[in-house]
Amino acid sequence: MSVSVFGSGSCQPESPEYRMAEQIGCWLAQRNIIVVTGARTGVMEAVSKGAHQYQGAIHGVMRKPNSYCNDFVTHRIICDPTSDMSYELSLNIRTGKLLESDGFVVFLGETSGKGTHKELCAVVECEVDNWQPKRPCAVIFTNTWHTREVADCFGINRQDEAYMQLIETKSFEGWLRLFDTVSEELINFVTGQSG
Repeated sequence: MSVSVFGSGSCQPESPEYRMAEQIGCWLAQRNIIVVTGARTGVMEAVSKGAHQYQGAIHGVMRKPNSYCNDFVTHRIICDPTSDMSYELSLNIRTGKLLESDGFVVFLGETSGKGTHKELCAVVECEVDNWQPKRPCAVIFTNTWHTREVADCFGINRQDEAYMQLIETKSFEGWLRLFDTVSEELINFVTGQSG
């Protein structure tokens, strides 16, 4: 089983977001779950570091062979081995590889930008359009304004009943749940396992 973790590459080791991602990596590795990331810094490095502490398997999905890869990645997945694809094509292949996992964790933290938002939208689009049954997606957010970003991925208007349901229940159709902190409940949800 594998879980892809998405998040900002710019959060720093002293940030709460980094520490939360590191904890998720620890818990996933303790359950023998393969951690899949974009192999870079920030959240991707933190979750890899956490998994590494428990000798976990960490797959880093990289656009090119010479792309930066954090020191904790145990397996590199290169999307463009010859480096002759366009940026857009290699990025789409990279996103596709990240979407092959059995579950997802998306960090919408203080340093999250357009890239993380696009990745969340890719997960939502993939699940809504293609997968039955839906794979679990845990979205960790530190500000309530991030719920608007989640709703935007679904195309939900903020006046819609579905948006109010998302805010009140912190869940969308059971397969996407919102969390404001990391917990064993989050890990149980995204892996379908109990501790």
